[in-house]
Amino acid sequence: MMGGIGYGRIDVRIDRQNGNKVVFLEINPNCGIMYPYGQEGSADWILRLNEGFQQRDFVILQVREAIARCRRERLLYVRRFDPVRGYHLRAMEDISIGTVIFNDECRPVRLCTKPFVLEHFSKEDYSDFQRNAWPVGLDGHFYALWDHDPAQWRAFNHSCAPNMAFAPMRSLNVVALRNIPKGEELTMDYRQFMDATMPGFQCHCGSEKCEGFVSPGSLANSPTATIVNQPTVALHHSIAVKLNPI
Repeated sequence: MMGGIGYGRIDVRIDRQNGNKVVFLEINPNCGIMYPYGQEGSADWILRLNEGFQQRDFVILQVREAIARCRRERLLYVRRFDPVRGYHLRAMEDISIGTVIFNDECRPVRLCTKPFVLEHFSKEDYSDFQRNAWPVGLDGHFYALWDHDPAQWRAFNHSCAPNMAFAPMRSLNVVALRNIPKGEELTMDYRQFMDATMPGFQCHCGSEKCEGFVSPGSLANSPTATIVNQPTVALHHSIAVKLNPI
């Protein structure tokens, strides 16, 4: 309900003469509860008459689920800047191998086409586009741009020995390739998503596998990633066993 983050009072009618058929009439999302005695709302009466799960239990559940949702949706990275790396990401906490760091499946993105960019972008914006746009497909036509919301920006750097990669099945999710300690920089191999139109660049990752100059198509084998810690989408609780049956 409400994207999995709310509650509601529903209005139904039960046809006892036709197999207890339930007819849904309406829903009142996020309705008020705990009105003063004598001024109760319908949700108050529903909870008060529900033996074993009443107002206090309901509030405790809401607080518990809010805390759990906050933990699920917390960012595993923090943005940093220094003159050498520029803007980059570092692990906010210890991250286990297989943990989804960027949960991007079903996430809305800004899309544009290369002809539109060439016609409408300034020289400076086009230079930024060449460095930061993500190609969608292999034909160099569709590209994904950074979000308008700076809070969603992910300025991770390249490494020839990265600690992140796309999940299997050509997923949009990005997972940890190994255990990543708190404070370590988060990196990907840019060649996983570079297309033929993107300019090459000099790499300074400093790893033993550093190839020096990185260019499109120079990645022999993509990093192999597996998902161990799948992000939770649905809420999990035991309300169903506490509510009185109809």
